[in-house]
Amino acid sequence: MVPDDVKELTRAGIPHKLRREVYAHMAGVHHAKHNNEGLFRSYCQKIERSCEAKVLQDIDKDLRRTLTDHPAFQNYTAATRAMRRVLAAYSLHRPQVGYCQGMSFVVALLLFVTRQYPTDGEEKVVWEEIDDEVLSNENIYC
Repeated sequence: MVPDDVKELTRAGIPHKLRREVYAHMAGVHHAKHNNEGLFRSYCQKIERSCEAKVLQDIDKDLRRTLTDHPAFQNYTAATRAMRRVLAAYSLHRPQVGYCQGMSFVVALLLFVTRQYPTDGEEKVVWEEIDDEVLSNENIYC
């Protein structure tokens, strides 16, 4: 649990250059990533053969409609490909949810915060998105 004074400092504003690590720490990303070593990479390797075709079609359709005015997401950039991998990995991890329209905006925001794609930033986004402990962690909402 995050102490109240840390929550207050967070609400007051985290310096831009520290946000990536502070947000990851407060969301429990490092712990989730450590407990699931290699899982994201495994999902990425089986996206095309294991993801339902309808899920990938829905993801691809939404990618073309997500933040289209932002240079990072115009055409089929590294950021767009990262977003697709994160969304597809989520759908493999949570098949009962799969993909829901609008999730691409959440992932895009998290990719902006991590400021890293492809590789490490993507994996942080996955753990911010899919880990039950992370999503149910009250510290995310401070």
